[in-house]
Amino acid sequence: MEKRNQDGTGKKTPDEEVCDLCRITYSIYANFPPMPSAQAMNAETGEFFPFDRRRSLATGYDIIKALG
Repeated sequence: MEKRNQDGTGKKTPDEEVCDLCRITYSIYANFPPMPSAQAMNAETGEFFPFDRRRSLATGYDIIKALG
C-alpha cells in the first residue's frame, strides 16, 4: 500500500520519485550480463565509459548520474 504524505493527497514528493527511478534503473542494469567491450555514453557530457563500470556503482542514483 502506498504511503500518503502529510497533506493526505498520496502524491509522491520529488525525492520519492527519484528514489523510484533509481530503484527501477538499478533493477534493470543489475540484470545485464558482463559486456567487457561495450561502451555507454553519458547523455549530458557525451563522454563514453566502459559499460561494465556501472556494475561497480552501488546505487541506481549513481548509475543515473553516470548515464546523464
